[in-house]
Amino acid sequence: MEMSQLSQFTRFVQIGRVCLINYGPYQGKLCVILDVIDANRALVTGPLSGVPRQALNFKRMALTNFRVKINRGARNKVVAKAIETEKIKEQWEKTSIARKMAIRNKRANLNDFDRFKVMVLKKKKNKVIREATLKLMRSSRKVSQHRSDRSKAFLKKCKETKRPKSEKTEKKTQKKPAKATAKPEPEKKSAKKTRGKTRGTTRGTL
Repeated sequence: MEMSQLSQFTRFVQIGRVCLINYGPYQGKLCVILDVIDANRALVTGPLSGVPRQALNFKRMALTNFRVKINRGARNKVVAKAIETEKIKEQWEKTSIARKMAIRNKRANLNDFDRFKVMVLKKKKNKVIREATLKLMRSSRKVSQHRSDRSKAFLKKCKETKRPKSEKTEKKTQKKPAKATAKPEPEKKSAKKTRGKTRGTTRGTL
């Protein structure tokens, strides 16, 4: 890989990297990498979150943007002190992932009465949204109606400014002068026919 591609990544598997456990009995808790065992596992611990020192698979953890300065294989007291000095817990609570997880846990722990209150609040919110959308639709209809009225008035004005129909009809009714048509000349009888007739008559007389 090129250096430009490597510079895009900021989260690496390294000692002191804070991780979020996403599977298993300690799901949703933070831990710190103490040592890399092999390509699949790492030694982690979470003294402030209740995660004991153990080997954890990389597939069961998600890397975060936070890192504490500790030595390889540090003790739990040293790790806890580094987390408190750098205020990792406060920084983690400000992230979007932590907020979503808190909301999810809060909803999961609601009782029946709390769920009923949430339902009522949702209905009120939907009512406010519906009324606001209706107002916007009515205002848009008024604007469109006003535009259509203006367009109709403009077309009416254009029709009034045009030439009246009476002038057009007068011009159409005026008859055009008839063209002089030449009479067809009578066809001249062919000389052959006349000759035959004359010959027949002369023979008969003889």
